[in-house]
Amino acid sequence: MFTFERTEEQTRLAFALKLFMTAEQIDGKEVAKAIGCSPSTVTRFLQGTAMPEARTVVSLIQWMLEK
Repeated sequence: MFTFERTEEQTRLAFALKLFMTAEQIDGKEVAKAIGCSPSTVTRFLQGTAMPEARTVVSLIQWMLEK
């Protein structure tokens, strides 16, 4: 069975996203819609059980910087 282990950078990005979501008063569904992925992708990333594809991470960072 595959076990996902998140790197320190991934943990920091997930934490930054949680803070951002709190500050902007948005939920995972809104994040997913804005960056073009499924809500479950955002949920799994925030829970630390999966890492999105690189292009999704890039979209997330760009969106957070533009918002």
